[in-house]
Amino acid sequence: MDEKINISKENSPTLLNHQFDYSDMHSMSLDELKNLRRKVESKVQNLQGELSDLAFHNYRTYVDVSTTAEYCREKFSQMDTLMRQSSSSFPNLEEQIDQFKNQSTQLLNEFKLLSDVESTNFLIWEIIRLPKSEPDFILRVIEVYRECMYDTIILYLAVFPDTDTQQRFVNEDTRWERWTGSSQNYLLQCWAQKNIERLLSYVQCCEYKSLLDIEMMVSKLMSCAFSFGRMGLDFRPLVHCKFSQMVLNIFQNKIEAATKSFTSNEKIDLIDDGIFETTQSELKKEISRVDLSAPLELCIWDDLCIFGNSIIDALNEIRHSIYINSIRRVFNILHFSFQNIFAWMDSFLSNQENIFIVKKATFLLIKQFLPFINNCFFSCFPYEQCAKKYFTIGNCSLNEYKNTFNLMNLNIFGLCKNESLFFEMIKEFDLKENEEQNILIEEESINTKNLENEEIVKNEEEEKKEENLQVE
Repeated sequence: MDEKINISKENSPTLLNHQFDYSDMHSMSLDELKNLRRKVESKVQNLQGELSDLAFHNYRTYVDVSTTAEYCREKFSQMDTLMRQSSSSFPNLEEQIDQFKNQSTQLLNEFKLLSDVESTNFLIWEIIRLPKSEPDFILRVIEVYRECMYDTIILYLAVFPDTDTQQRFVNEDTRWERWTGSSQNYLLQCWAQKNIERLLSYVQCCEYKSLLDIEMMVSKLMSCAFSFGRMGLDFRPLVHCKFSQMVLNIFQNKIEAATKSFTSNEKIDLIDDGIFETTQSELKKEISRVDLSAPLELCIWDDLCIFGNSIIDALNEIRHSIYINSIRRVFNILHFSFQNIFAWMDSFLSNQENIFIVKKATFLLIKQFLPFINNCFFSCFPYEQCAKKYFTIGNCSLNEYKNTFNLMNLNIFGLCKNESLFFEMIKEFDLKENEEQNILIEEESINTKNLENEEIVKNEEEEKKEENLQVE
């Protein structure tokens, strides 16, 4: 008993509610001793519970410490691996840091230059304001080149005359003698050719607002090239090669822009048939005095009319600017444009609800719009000017010329996934058209018979009247 109390006192200085001497126990009653014993036992149980809790918490702390140590070991191992891997890239990192430093310096210098350029007093703005892209300026450049080259060549020939008279074509004016490859002035010809190439490259780099500017410039270059023809410097074929390609590129860009604008629509927007039928008679009265080459049915598709006007404008611009060997390229550009349009329409066939509107739009394109554009093409490039002058009738007839440049060929649906469906639509259109033509023929024959019968009846009545008059 004394031993337990001593242990308790060492661990907890306030185990009992009051302090007493052990000698007091001799004076306590039995009940007081029992009560004291119960208190001591209660304190002992509390101490045992606290010791159990302490042991449990210490074990949990031990487990946490062990887990933390293992986690730290893994992390330090990973760090060691990463450091070993990164150590090989340190030289590259140092090099990149140096590059960044140099580029930062360069960026700072460019920023300072940019601030100078933004100033209105900077010299570059004076250079930009020069009339480099004006057509008159380009024509003046060509004229200056021609005059300077001409004067230089004449002066050179006067100072260093050609002594190889056997290789030259004699002319009354010695300034216009034709040069040959064996002439000692062949070096002068090479100098002139180099200047011509510089002139053409300079002219090609300029911007042109319209094809009319290009036509004026090409005409000036052709005149310049022809003036050097007697010197063996006729570069007209070179002018044709370079600038016909430029004209075709401008035409192609315009057609591609119009096609992209047309196919960017998210739906096929057609006017309702009822609205068109109610206004059709009024439209016919308004245009009765005008020679309208485009079909009136195209009015129900506004986007198609805009696209058609863009094509006509582009064709009108190049009709006098290209040569017959470029007509095939023009046709291919138009044909590819219509292939893209049919491919755009083909994308709507994935939804069954759009089949009716696609069929209606296909009818307008195939039966109305394509023949109209084909007629515009043949109007810009007629057979008499583009084929008949250069081919005999046996080699290229009018029908062959039209079949060659027929937009509605078998490859028009080459970019469509539902190509067979479009061909079925064409067969249906042709069948319906044949039926309508047969009906018209029958109606015309009936009307003709009726007119003949009316004339016969009229003639019989007149004969009867004459007979009656004679009898009287």
